[in-house]
Amino acid sequence: GEETVDLSAEVDEQHLKPELGSIFTGENADTEGDLDPDHRLVLKSSLPLLKSRNTGVVLAVCALHYYCGSQSSSTITQIGKALIRILRNRREMQYVVLNSINSMARDRPLMFRPFLSEFFVKSTDPTFNRLLKLEILTSICCKENIEIILKELQTYVKDKNCKFVCTAIRAIGRVADAAVDGSAQSDSHTSTTL
Repeated sequence: GEETVDLSAEVDEQHLKPELGSIFTGENADTEGDLDPDHRLVLKSSLPLLKSRNTGVVLAVCALHYYCGSQSSSTITQIGKALIRILRNRREMQYVVLNSINSMARDRPLMFRPFLSEFFVKSTDPTFNRLLKLEILTSICCKENIEIILKELQTYVKDKNCKFVCTAIRAIGRVADAAVDGSAQSDSHTSTTL
């Protein structure tokens, strides 16, 4: 007879290898693979651009490293510093930068916690920037800085802008909920370990 060839073993073997053009070159491309040399080069070569005076360039490099780069503490610190530096710009540019910071802070709040005071609302901030700063403050809240954030949010309740005051009150509620959730989790953790 005829010999049957088992193609499934060959197909499975091909699926385990990184595909051509993949950013990973290791055996297990999803978790343990080394970066492709071209990917590593673009990441390394783009870091000096974080010092650019052009806001668009800095935002693009930050996005590149946020979505495609490593999560090393030094890179995260550089990205955070660069975004805070370009935050001191015209209010329209501030809005764009604050939007980027807001989306990054939801996933990686550690990146912006050292710059907490930069997100405090100033009397000269337009409403659209004030609202984004409130969102960022609630995103980067943790047990180490919760008292500072709550004190800051309490001062915003006395503002003349009703929309801002309502948003500040909601932010106080979110921060308080996070504090209660955090203490409840630590209490349940403590009771399970006793």
